[in-house]
Amino acid sequence: MSQTVYQFGHPRPNVVSPFSWYGVRNLVAEQVWLHLGNPTLYVEPFCGTCSVLLARPNPRGREIVNDLSPWLVNFWRAMRSEPDRMARIYFQHLTNLNNRHLARLKVLLREKKQWITTNLADPQWHTVTVAAHWYIGQRNTFWGKFMVGNRRPQLKMGRKYRHPFFEHKQDRERIQARLQEVEIYHGDWTGVLHHLDDSSNAAVFLDSPYDDICRRNADHYEVELRPELAQEVALWGVAHAGPQLKVAMCGWEGDYDLPPDWPSIWGGATDGRMAHLDRIWFSA
Repeated sequence: MSQTVYQFGHPRPNVVSPFSWYGVRNLVAEQVWLHLGNPTLYVEPFCGTCSVLLARPNPRGREIVNDLSPWLVNFWRAMRSEPDRMARIYFQHLTNLNNRHLARLKVLLREKKQWITTNLADPQWHTVTVAAHWYIGQRNTFWGKFMVGNRRPQLKMGRKYRHPFFEHKQDRERIQARLQEVEIYHGDWTGVLHHLDDSSNAAVFLDSPYDDICRRNADHYEVELRPELAQEVALWGVAHAGPQLKVAMCGWEGDYDLPPDWPSIWGGATDGRMAHLDRIWFSA
């Protein structure tokens, strides 16, 4: 199968992720689903922005997402349950938002991290206030690094951002409805893999932190990365791909020793000198 590149200007999915991070898959999600088909079990061990899940054209069966970031998991659960309340809290804080306010929010969230992490073991638990406070920081600081490291957060370009996701009720309702039957878990990526044993028609989307970032343990993420993580994920994908499990694997061109018959598409990165090397491979 020849490589297909999803070009700018093509229509985006009806349900678009409320995140605009580097590497978000909105631009290529349609092509991803052309390769994955319509499995009865879909699993994302590194769900992040959930852009591929949200763009699925004909959802069916069981859908499972997971992430190691407690902030992300809590956000998606709050989005599934109380998006309007989260929007109200967001705009209340946005009115007086400044660098000092952002710094206070970061301190408060850090103090609550262990409490949040413990409670997320309950797959239905969430806290809307924390979700709104975290999203304020993510949306209004550079590259979504609000909770990364000990640096004092700074407003992006010195100004506050309103996000269409919170401004339009119909967008909130659309995402909320899409997430109603989705199982949202918190923990290591391996913790949800056992679910794949329950289906003969499954797909897994492996969008782990990229190999170069894992090796440098660069401060791109809110959680600590193991240097070997990306390679472990790729090895697992190759070992388990087969007639009953379709595997999609993300990374830079040349990162992994994948089977030569695995087709690939451009991964959707739009910024940076390596954007043209961004790839998503699919098991044959």
